[in-house]
Amino acid sequence: ELAKLQTACDPLSFDEVMEALRDIYGSTLEREFDAIDPQPLGSASLAQVHKARLKNGDVVAVKVQRPGVKTTMARDIDVMRVIARRAQRFAKSEQVLDFTEVVEEMWNTFLEETDFACEAENLALFGEMNADVAFIDCPRVYPDLCSEYCLVMEYIEGIPIYDHDRLRAEGYDLSEIGEKMLDNYATQILDHGFFHADPHPGNIIVRDGKVVYIDLGIMGRLTAAERAGFGSIVEAVGLKDAGKLKESLMSFAVVADNSGIDHARMLADLDLIIDSYASVDVADIDIGQLLASILSLTRTCKVVLPTSITNVSRGIVTMEGTIAEFIANDSIVGIINAHIMRSGDP
Repeated sequence: ELAKLQTACDPLSFDEVMEALRDIYGSTLEREFDAIDPQPLGSASLAQVHKARLKNGDVVAVKVQRPGVKTTMARDIDVMRVIARRAQRFAKSEQVLDFTEVVEEMWNTFLEETDFACEAENLALFGEMNADVAFIDCPRVYPDLCSEYCLVMEYIEGIPIYDHDRLRAEGYDLSEIGEKMLDNYATQILDHGFFHADPHPGNIIVRDGKVVYIDLGIMGRLTAAERAGFGSIVEAVGLKDAGKLKESLMSFAVVADNSGIDHARMLADLDLIIDSYASVDVADIDIGQLLASILSLTRTCKVVLPTSITNVSRGIVTMEGTIAEFIANDSIVGIINAHIMRSGDP
């Protein structure tokens, strides 16, 4: 049911869409657009997308924000803030999540995702960073037509990543797609420090031998130090080396109360986590459960990791879920470790 919010919400009427566009463009609407298809390409929880043709003949996708969605979300967030403050009183010390921090992160992510001018910049930067990658692409954006509430980009016609039967029928090798997507995702995280933080199936299309990210509303960013720190953490997991993992976590931390940390216990607990995967092939590691265990432990030990780790963790778990059926014998841990070995130090 939640997956339906990605592409299959109840659509806005075309009259509502046109009213929203007139509010955005005013009298320039008719000068810029030659035709707009009344049938939406997709209708998600935050926006609706329509195919259109510009006066110059270009075929584009127009992403229009649902009117009033920010006001609705602001009210919901206020309610969640109250609930989170009360719930936090009952949280155990080893609770992996700080409820109030989660709510604030949701709000910040929402603000970023609903600023379509920001998404236009993301598209341009992502396209530039992956310009030399033969199998990764994103739509060309029309910055002069974009605003906070509307995004105009190249129309992409292809096969949704979740339509496995159609991909096979068109001659695509699913395992090759999965391996290339994971390798590029490692590049996004470790080399670029600019990565898709919400790579769910509704955001990805395959066209002409390329994987095309069509929605870049939520992007993650890592500093050079954070990239190196995260690479070290994953490398330690791949090596199943508790000592190296502890060193990596401590160097990655933004706050670490050394006086209050029982280092021997932290190392022993990390050893237990690593040991639980001792008989598991790297390809079979449940990365979501592993990251949750590590985050829970760091919180118990009062080691605070940067908030960027949340975006990376969520992105990795989402990516693995998107291509789980594509890669029977590989995983993001193995791919990142292979990437590190090829590139040297991350």
